[in-house]
Formats: sequence, C-alpha cells, structure tokens
Amino acid sequence: NDGSLGSLLREVASWVDGPTSVLRAAAKKYLEQFSVATLLSQVRVWPAQMCCAMAEIVRIVEPEAAEVLAKHLQNPSPRRRLNALQVTKLLDAANDVSDVLLLMLDDPRLSVRVCVIDLLGSIRYEPLQPMLPKLLDDTSTDIQDAARRALRRLKRERQAAIARMRREASTHPAASRETTGESSGSELSAMGTDL
Repeated sequence: NDGSLGSLLREVASWVDGPTSVLRAAAKKYLEQFSVATLLSQVRVWPAQMCCAMAEIVRIVEPEAAEVLAKHLQNPSPRRRLNALQVTKLLDAANDVSDVLLLMLDDPRLSVRVCVIDLLGSIRYEPLQPMLPKLLDDTSTDIQDAARRALRRLKRERQAAIARMRREASTHPAASRETTGESSGSELSAMGTDL
C-alpha cells in the first residue's frame, strides 16, 4: 500500500465486501457517487483518465453495472446509447451485455452501429462472425471498416488458438491426440479456413 489517493480509494472500495455490516454500509455510503449513472452522465465531460479511474472503482462497488448498462444501451436517445457504449468499454463489460450489443447492430444511428461492431470485435465475439459478410457489404464505408477490424481481430484470435493447440500438440503428443480425436493436423488446418 503506497498511500496514494488511488490506492486508498481502492482500499475503501474493497470494504464494500468487508467483514462487518457497519464497514460495508459506510463504504457503500462513501462511494455512492461512484456509479454507472454518474459515469454515464460524465463520460463526455471528464478527461479520459478520470473516467478510467472512476470505472475501476465502479467495477468494484457496483456489481449490477451490466443490468444498468443494458437498460441505457436501449435508451431511445442516440446520445445516451453512445454514452452507454463508451461506459461499456470503460467498464470492460462488453461480454456482460453482448446480447444487447448484438441487437444494436440494427440501430438506426451509424455511429452507434460502428461502435457496437468495434466493441464486439474487441471481445472477439464469435456470434458476430456470421454477420460479417453482410456488414462488409454495407453501403457505409464506416460499417465496412469496422467489420474489417472485427474480422482481423477474430482471425488473430483464431490463429492464436491454432498456435496454442499446435504448441500443446508438439509438447504433449499423446494428450493432444486424445483431446483432438487423433486428427489434430487436419482439424487445425480446417480451423484456420473458417474465417
């Protein structure tokens, strides 16, 4: 513990799950402004560093953040949806709201759709893969570019998985034959051509 403000705030945040109800209640009261709602209202106002620091605390003190985000991602206001997308990224919560994000691929606002594709691509969300051909043929070059970025990320992830399997197969040949069903070479090459 270095005594910096950040480490002290993280220590207080850890008390939210503290050993006594008095300590838990005091920590929650002290940190009540560290919320998804506050972050949503300030994400376009505060500097990025402050938003990142706030998000780190919010991840600790607001366990229901994904539920709050899901509601805001469906807000009728495009600006609020964009804010919610930015907060989703800050909180590293794209996996937690991926079903809602997937539905947002049909959002009427171009900037929302681009942000959603980038978020889903950043988490290498496999259900996005079958949608990529349609997105790559979209009339908007912004959508096409976002789809290309997502495709590259998915390909890199797939290539990394293949490399891991090959390394494992070369270091543990007997175990890899058991887990891959004796055909590790052909399965690995087939995996590489899916994308």
